[in-house]
Amino acid sequence: MDRITLDRIKPLLRKYIDGSLSEDENRILEKWANAEPANRSLMQRIADPEQLENDLRLLQRSNSNILTRLQTAIPELQDEKTVQVPVVHRIHFLRRGFVKYAAAVVLIAGVAGWIWFASKSSKQDNEGIVVQDQQMIQPGGNKAVLTLADGTTIILDSSANGAIAQQGNTTIEKTSNGAIRYHSGSASGAVMNNTMRTPTGGQYQLTLPDGTRVWLNAESSITYPVAFNEQERKVTITGEAYFETAKDPSKPFLVNVNNRSTITVLGTAFNVNAYDNESLLTTTLLSGSVQVQSDQQKLILKPGQQSLQLNNNAISIAPTTDLERAIAWKNGKFDFNGLDLPAVMRQLERWYDIKVEFTGLVSKETFRGRLTRDLNLTQVLGILGNMDVKYRLEGRKLILY
Repeated sequence: MDRITLDRIKPLLRKYIDGSLSEDENRILEKWANAEPANRSLMQRIADPEQLENDLRLLQRSNSNILTRLQTAIPELQDEKTVQVPVVHRIHFLRRGFVKYAAAVVLIAGVAGWIWFASKSSKQDNEGIVVQDQQMIQPGGNKAVLTLADGTTIILDSSANGAIAQQGNTTIEKTSNGAIRYHSGSASGAVMNNTMRTPTGGQYQLTLPDGTRVWLNAESSITYPVAFNEQERKVTITGEAYFETAKDPSKPFLVNVNNRSTITVLGTAFNVNAYDNESLLTTTLLSGSVQVQSDQQKLILKPGQQSLQLNNNAISIAPTTDLERAIAWKNGKFDFNGLDLPAVMRQLERWYDIKVEFTGLVSKETFRGRLTRDLNLTQVLGILGNMDVKYRLEGRKLILY
């Protein structure tokens, strides 16, 4: 593939923003976008007004060197009647009709993406960043191990597509998109359970024998029968999972969560976050109806609600719920809105297979912004470095101070 220079791409990206690309220009831009995941990510980001606002909030918090470069490149940034860039951690502009202008700011911040620019700038300008190991830590991906009823294990990410196992009358297939699907026959004799487990830096998709679809996040597991009985459909999970359950009023769908909570549904979409190192066990309902029950109490959730379960198993309904944040991982994103630094780091640990160590006072400041999960760790840390997060990376250990 011929190399397409950044100078050639910049005007095409501007045309992409205002919809004036010719067919030939569109083909060139698509060729460039397909060459690298980061290129495609940039195109998606500049077409999303909310994402632009979040990116510009991050830019606002970066060191003054970056803002100086932008103000030099775009004189309008110095005109307070047009846009305010005060030294506070908020962006005040992005009014209606301002998206194209904001997109241009992002482009000038770096054609390979605002994230690329932030990473480069943080390396050059932030003295608090020390990278002792130049190893490029890549993001997680589709990785999981399937354990069959007899204890046999199958590494799914290296298995060929097609039928991979037979469990009684049930055939297990790895589909062309890499997901696992169970083709169930009639139940045969004793119950046969399978377990799918994702490692640190892994995720996977699964279709259960009844047609229920499950997305597993990193460091998670689900145990289930290869054929459901006539009375109920019961599974057990750890970590985090998103469900789109198949409707069957005669067979309620039951989710045992870490032996701490049971979720009962008839047909719905919901997310469960039950990591051991999180202070709350949360169930977020997107559609339908679920009952969440612990050994102390039970609650029925309505669409848009989220239950919060404490370590003592007391359950309450969250006063407000951010549905997008709850399922951001399932949609290939990090959503850091409202999260503190330790919460952000726990997500990075699970996805990038790293260990985080805090050596100084931990900031109580909360973050705001979304990132795609296909970024490598260096790109993510570049953004955090521009938000006054000082770190040192030693192999797969991230030290914050």
